[in-house]
Amino acid sequence: MPEEPSPSKIVIAVEQTAAQVREAASRLTDRIAKFQRYLSKLKGRVEASVYACHPDTEPEDQFPWLLVKLHRIEKDWLLYYGVQHDPERTEWNPLVEAPLNIKLAAIRVFPDLLLAIKQSQIELIETINKAAADFDDFADDLMIDDLQSDPPPPRVPRIQLPKPKLKEGR
Repeated sequence: MPEEPSPSKIVIAVEQTAAQVREAASRLTDRIAKFQRYLSKLKGRVEASVYACHPDTEPEDQFPWLLVKLHRIEKDWLLYYGVQHDPERTEWNPLVEAPLNIKLAAIRVFPDLLLAIKQSQIELIETINKAAADFDDFADDLMIDDLQSDPPPPRVPRIQLPKPKLKEGR
């Protein structure tokens, strides 16, 4: 029967392996950042999110849930993760800054996120079409005849400001 290593040898082995763990985790973060860049350039991208089992819970537990979403902030499209403790409360943070167990769970739902983006596109088209139909009903009620031609923008008169007088010597 092989002899069990001493605790001091185990500690040395753990410390020697620490750099490999950090490097592997860093490569995982790089992959998440790569997918985020890919999504940010994807034509037709829209905001979408997916649920996943939180890595600290069992599948039959009701909460917390892990959410992963593609979200637009100004001109940037970023991946976020959220921990939903109840239906009213979700804490959102950048996925690239997530703890390792969250990143591991999130990567597993990336294919589902792509499907959610496609579904969000379909829902957005339906919402836009409904808004356009509502506007058309509104415009018909106002008897707006021609929606094809927009009125010209109002002309803004140019104002000539007097030139400032310079003091002598300048």
